[in-house]
Amino acid sequence: MRLIFIIIGAATFASCSTLKNSTSKECNENDSFKKEFFKEIEKVEKYTRGNGDRVEFKNGLSFLSRYVKVSNDKMLNYNNSYTSLEDFENDKRSWMEWYKKNKCGNLQME
Repeated sequence: MRLIFIIIGAATFASCSTLKNSTSKECNENDSFKKEFFKEIEKVEKYTRGNGDRVEFKNGLSFLSRYVKVSNDKMLNYNNSYTSLEDFENDKRSWMEWYKKNKCGNLQME
């Protein structure tokens, strides 16, 4: 019985220690940047899915292109929009990965 308590106690201590170490790293996430970044992605996505405004789409891409790669080569068509939803989804995935990697660096709007 005593062995069970020791094992449970050690496991609890280890998990608390791990939790403390993972949260001890400071994250200085700029909430204003986060809100704007995701708002601009939403504008681009709405237009790409056929529900958005063309001007907001262009403005969204302009904002995003200051920070992340936008596949302009995938938009070389008559209306300068994504030629496929898959192309947009690939860009969006890379934008989300970029944000996840950089969010703790107190991102600032240019």
